[in-house]
Formats: sequence, C-alpha cells, structure tokens
Amino acid sequence: ESNIMPPLINLLANAEFDIKKEAAWAISNATSGGNNEQIKYLVNQGGIKPLCDLLVASDARIITVALEALENILKIGERQVAETGVNKYADYVEEADGLDKIEQLQVHQNIDIYERCFGL
Repeated sequence: ESNIMPPLINLLANAEFDIKKEAAWAISNATSGGNNEQIKYLVNQGGIKPLCDLLVASDARIITVALEALENILKIGERQVAETGVNKYADYVEEADGLDKIEQLQVHQNIDIYERCFGL
C-alpha cells in the first residue's frame, strides 16, 4: 500500500552489506506477518533472489534472517499447491540457486543454520 517493498528489495540486492542487513530484517519481519497477497507481492517484486544471495554471507545471523524469510515465503507457497499443484515459490528459490546454497549450509557450523536448512 505504501510501496515500501520495491525500494527495500533494491537495497537488499544492491546496497552495501550493513544496509542489506537492515533491509533483510525488514523483509523477514514482513514475511512473518504478511498474508498471501503481501507475500505474493514481495515475490513478484523480485524478493527471492536477493534473499538467496544472502545465504553465502559470512554473517551467521543474516543467513538465519534470510532463511527465516525464505521459510515464511515457502510456507505460503505450500498453501497454493492445492490450487496449482506446484509451489511456484520453491521453483523461484531453485532458479535463484537457493537450493544449492541451502544444501551447502546443511554442513554449516552454526547449529541454528544447520537445523533451519533441514526444515526447508
């Protein structure tokens, strides 16, 4: 409604790392309380790829934030499976190389990251 998502996604994709972290927090918070339409809007604005790109960051906390956001997005996608037969959001994660990055994180030394990856 206030069109805050496109600038946040732009910052997440293109800003310096400290700004990306703040944008990731904002987007993750939006996914935790967002409804189906809000999540769809976030995805349609290109929110999945920059979240997947954060999965290779050296900051464990920001990886966790990105994983939380992706998990919330994928849960909404699962609800659409009954209607469409596929989780389009999972396909978008795979297209953004997110699946490969998540698989690599399954051996991460941080136990929270390790456990989140298996939850996806």
